Formats: sequence, structure tokens, C-alpha cells
Amino acid sequence: MSRGNTTFVACGMKDPRDILGEIVVLCIEGEWKESLPWNQVRIRFFEAMEQLQVPVFAYVVPELPRTANQKVQLNVLRQRIEDGKYRTL
Repeated sequence: MSRGNTTFVACGMKDPRDILGEIVVLCIEGEWKESLPWNQVRIRFFEAMEQLQVPVFAYVVPELPRTANQKVQLNVLRQRIEDGKYRTL
């Protein structure tokens, strides 16, 4: 998805802390451009969404991995997160 000049995707993955099983994470391509910090945006998500749908972590990724037809490769994204290649907000 895109919002203005920000491209992002949410995906499910194994909880890296091994507490919750599966969690939702948000991956932002490029850089965090919001005026609010991530923790404040997350609070707003809780006000608008079901608790299980709210991303637990947000990751900034230089570029989302894509197929030849520009679909985000969620399996590659998950693997890179698990390998520690991206930083959290």
C-alpha cells in the first residue's frame, strides 16, 4: 500500500520473542516520515482496529522485496526480518 510517498505492507510472522505465536508487523519502505512516533501511531491503531490486527512491531526496510510483477514477496520479507536485516522503530 501507499500513503502519499510512503509505501508499506503489513504481514503476519512468528513472534521473535516466542510469546504470542503469530504477530502482525508493519514494514515501511524507505524511512519513517510520520510526524508522530511509532508508539503514538500504534495507540491510534488500537482505537481503530481489533487488538489482534494491530502491528506489534514496525520495521523500516530500504526496499520491499518484489516479484517481477511488483507484488511484495512476504516470505522473503519475513525471512529478512527473522535474520535481523531490518531495524525496528
